[in-house]
Amino acid sequence: MTTTPRRSNANSHAIKRQAFNNSNQPILRDLFLLQSWRDHPLIELEAWLTQQGRRASTIAVYKSMFNVFLKHLAAKSRSIDQCTENDIETFLVEKSVERSRTGKPTRQRKQYLLLLRRLFAHLATVGREAKNNPARDAARTEELRDNRGQDNPTRFLTAEETQRLIRTLEVRLDELRKEQKSVESQWLDYRDLGLVAATLGGGLKVADLERLTLNCMSLSDRVIDLSKPNQAHRARLLPFAVAPLQAWLDVQAALPMNAGMALATHPVFQSDRSGGGVRPSGNRRPFMHASSIHRRVHALLVSAGITGDRACAQTLRNTYGALLIDSGASDNELIDFLGLRLPLTAQRFRATYHHFLHTRGLPKVGAFTFEGNESCETIDAGR
Repeated sequence: MTTTPRRSNANSHAIKRQAFNNSNQPILRDLFLLQSWRDHPLIELEAWLTQQGRRASTIAVYKSMFNVFLKHLAAKSRSIDQCTENDIETFLVEKSVERSRTGKPTRQRKQYLLLLRRLFAHLATVGREAKNNPARDAARTEELRDNRGQDNPTRFLTAEETQRLIRTLEVRLDELRKEQKSVESQWLDYRDLGLVAATLGGGLKVADLERLTLNCMSLSDRVIDLSKPNQAHRARLLPFAVAPLQAWLDVQAALPMNAGMALATHPVFQSDRSGGGVRPSGNRRPFMHASSIHRRVHALLVSAGITGDRACAQTLRNTYGALLIDSGASDNELIDFLGLRLPLTAQRFRATYHHFLHTRGLPKVGAFTFEGNESCETIDAGR
């Protein structure tokens, strides 16, 4: 007759783990499992992944990734249970586990953090003394860094590039009007001009563009109000942005596929997911996806001769902030117009922009009137 072992704090995890895997291995083995992870980490990783029902191909990939990480720890004379958050962060840098061109973590980077986070959560159940999960801490640090990146400018257009892009908006808008084609054949071009106008002339983030609706905009007051209960965000549109946005809204309203839709909550920038435009049904609202916005903004920037890693929507938002600074905006106005959270962020933004100009010996990006509904002429742009 088989007797059931008495549960204890020392081996309760082993009993649960053995029951889960329906294994015939001795329970006592888990009492020494942490030492086994120190001595034979790749063998233990394979066993651990196998117990989770992972496919052989997946296990092979994870073993290869983990082996690279182990070599990194060995070079620092550390065992797996001695690993710290700093070890993981330096590994991601030294081994060139790259971030994407937009600054976001790549799939490989995310896979490393996910694998290590789950692994250290497991090691905590088999005797690892440190209470924290270093991979989880590294992932949180990365997330905070990404979130701060929304308001932490590193790229700006130069004065010459800014004027060239504004001129591109004006010339292309004039060309579209002179072509006198049907709105169905031109609406994507008008929309793209509106996208760039909203980012360069209004400082909107891609996340703002994704969910922007018509009731947030007042072109007569040159304001886009994206305020939340605990955060003000009233973007002041710079003069050059008004005409492309108004032209796009006029074309959008004339599209047959938008007939009968409630205008107040209609997306300002709608998608083209069906090739010739989406014909929504019911309450469906065809907002553009972030990837589409990035792609369309990038394409228009390239057409204006702006290439490389600065050819993105974030650069345009940063440049909008630079134009505000050159126009005499106070820190409070930067907070309001850019939707920043803290005065310190506005101060850092200002300092970063001035550092950008100083280190490169560049003139100011330019200045515009942004109060009320004043003249739409440029003031000392590029001076």
